[in-house]
Amino acid sequence: MREKLSLNSVRLCISLALLSLLGGCGGPAKPFHIPSPTAGLEFLFATSDNQVLAYSIDLNTGALGQPAVATGPASASSVLLNPAGTFLYVADPFNQAMDVFSFNAANGSMTAINGSPFSIQAEPLGIAIDPTSKFLYAPQQASPGVNAFNISTGALSAVAGSPFLTGAGPAKAIVAPSGSFLYVSDS
Repeated sequence: MREKLSLNSVRLCISLALLSLLGGCGGPAKPFHIPSPTAGLEFLFATSDNQVLAYSIDLNTGALGQPAVATGPASASSVLLNPAGTFLYVADPFNQAMDVFSFNAANGSMTAINGSPFSIQAEPLGIAIDPTSKFLYAPQQASPGVNAFNISTGALSAVAGSPFLTGAGPAKAIVAPSGSFLYVSDS
């Protein structure tokens, strides 16, 4: 049985495509759609020209609102909101860092937390956060490993024994919904 595609889904896809094409003067924005844990609200995050943008999404029309803007890295490999909806993590592979923002789901505003950006001595790629918002995993492509951080306060604190060895060229991490398993794909 085929699922019907809703008009809102089509509008969101068109909005994502337009955002990607019309990003900014320094090149296309990189869109990251992340459902917000706040009931009825969703946001589209994008990075462009040393900025992180948070667009609210009208769930009835699919229209994007005016973005909230924060200073961020020149380039990002991934952007991820923790499941609690309180912190936004932006992976910066070129500076081997992670920018961390407190996030206000009521208006989309982002504020860099103390210590951000955090140096992680690796090129973070497809980051993942466990369902409890306690751990963040960042594959490091330059060496075969995945960094693990405790993020219970928002800040990054390396887990003992991190980085953990993986296959060659780890690129994307995914945490099982139970939080019991971490999957890391090779590039």
